[in-house]
Amino acid sequence: MAFCIHVSFYYQESRIKYLEKIVETAKSYPVSSVDIFIHTNNPDFEWNKEKLEKCNVYIVFHDMSKEYGHYLTWKCRPMIKEQRHQYEYYMYIEDDILVPESAFLYWLKYKDLCMSNNYNIGFVRIDTDSQNNEY
Repeated sequence: MAFCIHVSFYYQESRIKYLEKIVETAKSYPVSSVDIFIHTNNPDFEWNKEKLEKCNVYIVFHDMSKEYGHYLTWKCRPMIKEQRHQYEYYMYIEDDILVPESAFLYWLKYKDLCMSNNYNIGFVRIDTDSQNNEY
């Protein structure tokens, strides 16, 4: 199963841990391999290739020096459009969004049933604070 994840990551050293969690979680998905494209504003950002194992991580630099930083979230759209026939499944997330394996499995189990009834199953974002309170 070909699976692709695009992640918007406006570079902050303290947020690299979120990318690491995304990659670690993607390795648990029941797919043969995952291509992860990290879209960032930092031309020097590199990924620790020792952590790959089943995941191919690609860094895509976008020069945001003359644009509003929030527009980084739009930069992957042309690449996704170009790739639309190369992968069976896509996911777009930002660096602070994690889709756990259980949510991915639920989506796989029910997506065809929903689509056959003209529905599209989706996800709800839940934020947690440092004490794990959900919002």
